[in-house]
Amino acid sequence: MTIDQDLIGRSAGAWKVTVERSVTENLARALGITDPLYFDRDAARAGGYANVLAPPTLPFLMANWGVFADDQPEGFEHAPNLLRTLLDAYMSDGGLILHGEQSFHYTRPIVAGDVLIGERRITDVYEKATAAAKMTFIVTETHWSDAATGEPVVTAGTTLINRVAAP
Repeated sequence: MTIDQDLIGRSAGAWKVTVERSVTENLARALGITDPLYFDRDAARAGGYANVLAPPTLPFLMANWGVFADDQPEGFEHAPNLLRTLLDAYMSDGGLILHGEQSFHYTRPIVAGDVLIGERRITDVYEKATAAAKMTFIVTETHWSDAATGEPVVTAGTTLINRVAAP
């Protein structure tokens, strides 16, 4: 598949999600977190938070979980998931889709009950070749903001790799 540099800057999905306490607590348990700020509302409030904290890796899941069509605001254009379309095209050419890198840059912590708006954009697409494989890298950033105030909350960066064995 040929790399299309025109993809850079394009929207690769947009969502509104409500951060549910059961999800944050289950993820915290799965990650082995024991801090009461993630489970006990009183402890979280005593710590200066409106509700229990969400684990810092939650934004990785948010675009794939908790997105319901009837929760999207009126007039909100749910952008087609360009990233899914790209991955489908790469997978049809064979090879593997690998998760190459993940980053999170927080403006404030996410807490249960937050309602967030996210938009993912493709920030880079490039190839690297070795004797063993050709790899196509798709780099994205998802900017999450508070639905009520519009203030930024977190930016999640992701690099996905399509690895196809050399002929």
